[in-house]
Amino acid sequence: MDQPAQSIADRYHLWLAPHWRNWFEQPNTAVAQPEFSLPGAFQSRASTSELLSAKPSMVWAGFMLPDTLPVIGNEYGDWICVRVAEDNALGELIHWYHGGGDWIPVGHTLAEALLHDLVDQFRPLRQQMLRGAAEMLLPDHLSNVRGRFAAPELRDWLVTNLQISGVPTVHDTLNELFEHLFGGEYRQALTLLLRNNWAFEATACDLVESLLHQPLARLHHALRNIEADSPERTKVIRWLFDPENQATPIHLAELVSEQELASARQEWRQAEQLCVQTISRRADLAWAFDILGWCQQRSNRREAALDTYFAGRFASSFTDQAVRLGSHWFDQRFGKFCVAQLAEHAQALPPEYQRDDYLRVILDAPPRGLLGNVQQFWMNMGREQLSAGNGATAYQSFYRAGWDLGASRLTDYRSILEMLIEAARIARWPAREAVARMHLDSLSF
Repeated sequence: MDQPAQSIADRYHLWLAPHWRNWFEQPNTAVAQPEFSLPGAFQSRASTSELLSAKPSMVWAGFMLPDTLPVIGNEYGDWICVRVAEDNALGELIHWYHGGGDWIPVGHTLAEALLHDLVDQFRPLRQQMLRGAAEMLLPDHLSNVRGRFAAPELRDWLVTNLQISGVPTVHDTLNELFEHLFGGEYRQALTLLLRNNWAFEATACDLVESLLHQPLARLHHALRNIEADSPERTKVIRWLFDPENQATPIHLAELVSEQELASARQEWRQAEQLCVQTISRRADLAWAFDILGWCQQRSNRREAALDTYFAGRFASSFTDQAVRLGSHWFDQRFGKFCVAQLAEHAQALPPEYQRDDYLRVILDAPPRGLLGNVQQFWMNMGREQLSAGNGATAYQSFYRAGWDLGASRLTDYRSILEMLIEAARIARWPAREAVARMHLDSLSF
């Protein structure tokens, strides 16, 4: 293949920026090595030949977002994917988790995404996490990460591809990051990424996790004594989410000392600030609304909390990072933490909130009918918008039909993708149309 980058551009009707052309021009093998070794857990580059195939084997159609192309995998099932923008360029990158289809943005350049992945290798391990399993890591994993990060070829590439504002140079900032990571200063490393706007949303979530759960590290042993399917487990998960604001479950009183409880001081105020910053940048990440709303709720700002929960109702459930942040104790019949909190305080909602069509669909859904009702709500809205000739808004509605709470059945994604393709065609988004068509062709039934 003489011009692999141009072939990718032609296949998906893309305009490729120079750094993307350079990326796709690398050797065309499934685990190609560029001029440097990739620094973190994501090591397997998607080959150009695979991306050009009719049904790329690494595409999880119906699970991966339909405007994304997978570019680097971690050999555990997760992928760094790049989203196709309205202008037919490649836009932001996301970390897509194969375990449930969750995703989180990791920047707008490969350099940001890979740097975040490197820093993520130093995230303290907990019982559950949305990244490669600890048992998959070699004993000398972090030593290998250190060696790759120190390689001059990688440093040169990062310096060339990372943007920075202020007096320090990228080179000096990377040296500072190196010192934080290898000195055991994980939070300081995260703060440095945030200061330079590198993978901001993912880093903000990482820091929120650290602020809320690192103080509880000694308490998490309580979960080990409770069976996974036990009703008591949900109570303990809820308690661990915010021990200071709830009574300790009676059956745990003997397992947790007063000293341990006294030392478990979560930093909710700083977590709130990070959520506010994140929401000011974008309104599609559920974890930020969930945590901000709880910050307000726990400090008796109920009206502000309900406003936050209502504003976050549309954020996809695949963006809640609930297991990592400990918010997965909510009543699952409502699909989302924000909506579950609105349901709990339904009588206190303003009339306009109570009349909201979307909220009513969820609150009135019959048992086991939630996914189907929400899916149909968005499909109906998309068809109405399509009939009015508004392809752009119809595209967003069909997108939500499949990736808000998820579809009822995998087979439903065929009709969802077909409508998404039609909406992209009417909106004159040829790249999004081509990528969605590839996802449709890749459905495995």
